[in-house]
Amino acid sequence: MTTAPTPARIERGADRRLRFIPADGREPVEKVRLALAWPLRFADRYLVVLDAEGRENVSFASIDDLDPACHDLVREELATRYFVTRVTAVRDLRLEHVVSFWDVDTDRGPRDFAIEESEHNPERISPTRWLLVDVRGNRYLIDDVSALDRRSRANLYRLMI
Repeated sequence: MTTAPTPARIERGADRRLRFIPADGREPVEKVRLALAWPLRFADRYLVVLDAEGRENVSFASIDDLDPACHDLVREELATRYFVTRVTAVRDLRLEHVVSFWDVDTDRGPRDFAIEESEHNPERISPTRWLLVDVRGNRYLIDDVSALDRRSRANLYRLMI
């Protein structure tokens, strides 16, 4: 009788840092970080394990390629790394030269912020999904521009002129 190989896993060490345990029995890799190749498009696919120096150690096509016992830990780590506030309405949008000033409602309450406009900010992840990064580095996601209310869409239209 043959047994299925033990899948690779991620675990938290005694020092609270993540450790990667390879499936092939090699030595564990200490102090790893997790990253996603496309975090806003694929939240549980194309997982990359980075070593302490930030170099790619190994990658997985899916979180399902890891031991199921570590899936919750991996998802928790990724949610922390890719924390993003979702915009639910754009109450006002004012443009001044290359800076836009936003007054929005979010899933975490009302927010006011400024964005330096560039060819990648806001980033159009898809025709209807936008990522905004404010001048402080905070990230805001509009999941579906077309699903916003009429006033919000009219405000966003100013960016497209």
